[in-house]
Amino acid sequence: MIFVQIPDLEILYPWFPRFWHIDGVDIFFVLSGFLIGTILIKTFEKEGFNKPTLFHFWKFRWYRTIPNYYLILLVMIAFVYLSRDDMRGFSWKYFFFLQNFASATPDFFSVAWSLTVEEWFYISFPLTSIGIARLFPKWKVKQVVMSTIVVFVALPLAARFFFAYLASPDGRFDLMFERVNFEKYFRSRMILRLDSIAFGVLGAWIAFYYESFWKQHTWKVFGFGAVMYLFFRLYDLGPLFQSTFRFTICSFAIFMFLPLASTVKSGPVRWAAPITYVSMISYSMYLIHRTLIMDGFRIYGGRPFSDAKAIIYYLAYFILVFGLSALLYKFFELPMLKLREKGVKKAPQAPTPSQPAADGRGMMTPETNVRIRQHFSVPSAGHL
Repeated sequence: MIFVQIPDLEILYPWFPRFWHIDGVDIFFVLSGFLIGTILIKTFEKEGFNKPTLFHFWKFRWYRTIPNYYLILLVMIAFVYLSRDDMRGFSWKYFFFLQNFASATPDFFSVAWSLTVEEWFYISFPLTSIGIARLFPKWKVKQVVMSTIVVFVALPLAARFFFAYLASPDGRFDLMFERVNFEKYFRSRMILRLDSIAFGVLGAWIAFYYESFWKQHTWKVFGFGAVMYLFFRLYDLGPLFQSTFRFTICSFAIFMFLPLASTVKSGPVRWAAPITYVSMISYSMYLIHRTLIMDGFRIYGGRPFSDAKAIIYYLAYFILVFGLSALLYKFFELPMLKLREKGVKKAPQAPTPSQPAADGRGMMTPETNVRIRQHFSVPSAGHL
């Protein structure tokens, strides 16, 4: 997805368009919720609902996400100011992840909208769980977490209906997208997207408490989810549906991918190293690909009016995204992760599928995985 973002390069991929009905952010939200939900459930089951547990969780998450974000934010401010580009979208809200809290996403550093959703989910979900646990002290972790999931699925959906009404107070929902920008008004507004991550937590909840059920009919569930997702992504059922229920249904469809995905145990060793390394630098790639790189092309590169120039732009974009992300990871992000190892006690880890021992077929084993991570100096506690 990152490598088809440069403007005016459609001539290079006329055969891609139908695939871009797949929203990578939706998939990321659900997968992230599955990981975070598993960690939270295991932590709550082991240590209960208390402030030390909550603070530990926050510190462990924020060592990963905050330093890089603030670094790129400051660089972006300097870059836009020195290039005399438009600064009107910037405000103090960016320093507190409030730029798209309940308002439309600004153009400045717009890619950070999904990180804002993630950060506020990290804050609000465990806080809500603790609040429910105190209201119902006899409830077990299982009941508390499920109640929190229900809250986080229901409230954003209700909020989307409310904002749809604000956009069409005369009831003309068919004209809604002529009045508001769908991307800024609905898709990237923080309070309207928390349910996507909650569906991932739902997957973690079922996998943890109903493991045998979770592993049944994985291919059938995946197939049904894939058909559901593609149908509701490809067919336009009207502005009201698109701005409300489609987010819920598509997130639920992606949730149905999880049982099969969680059974993947190993892969060819020859692919393990590059895939592992790309996963390491992916956060840096996310932060810079549509900010520093694309803005640089937009301000200084001009429009590629020929096929040859477009190809050169694409290759330069590819090289710059990978190169700068690798440097950012090695010299800034990795030191921050190592600092996390020293400053934060390791949290209970999410369960991972058991992997087979080496059998001579070139499949990755736990020992191989450890060696690859050590080669890239990856902290043992993970980096998400």
